[in-house]
Amino acid sequence: MMRNWVRTLLERWGEDVSISCKDGAPRTTKALIHPVSERREGVPESVTPVGWTDERLWLYVGLDELHDGDTLCWRDLTFRVRSGRGFFLGGALCHWQAVLEQERGAL
Repeated sequence: MMRNWVRTLLERWGEDVSISCKDGAPRTTKALIHPVSERREGVPESVTPVGWTDERLWLYVGLDELHDGDTLCWRDLTFRVRSGRGFFLGGALCHWQAVLEQERGAL
């Protein structure tokens, strides 16, 4: 029942994302993607030899399973999955959550 509610929410407000898993073919699905809230103001950042980098972590909420090392593309951004796990309510799988980090290009 909760999974149907999440499916309805994603169909209405989710955005298209492309997921590439280490062990399967790429697929497109709907998901919610947003930055993880920080306790302090501003964007975590650093300066590298090739310029400024955004070090925010992002949160994925969707029905598709994600695991460490999988890749997700959303808008013009590419993310690497840091960790992913199922979220259970009442003993039943409701949705998947994953922590994402923006992938940096090769130097």
